[in-house]
Amino acid sequence: MVNIQRIDILARGGKSIFIGREIAKSAQWYLKLEKENIDNLRVALEDSNFSLLICLGEQIYGNGNSFGFPYISKVGKSIKLAATQKDYMRISVLIEVLKSYLQNMSLIYV
Repeated sequence: MVNIQRIDILARGGKSIFIGREIAKSAQWYLKLEKENIDNLRVALEDSNFSLLICLGEQIYGNGNSFGFPYISKVGKSIKLAATQKDYMRISVLIEVLKSYLQNMSLIYV
């Protein structure tokens, strides 16, 4: 499980992620999708659609690792777990943490 305080500190401070140039376009595409996914998470939470939140959390968890973003995967796994527990407040915080992380990260191509 992800430590929310630690994530929040990292998200606000920004994070540089090193990405190989050969996957740059894929990584940018994936991050764009995750930014758009924030709205899907919020709507599902507003509707208390925990089954959708479980699916979205699982998707974020799997895709994050696949595209080389293990931190995003950790957040996705935590969203999934919180959704199975129907923990509205924790999910709300995790959505904001994910949003902040995505907004404040920078990619460095190597």
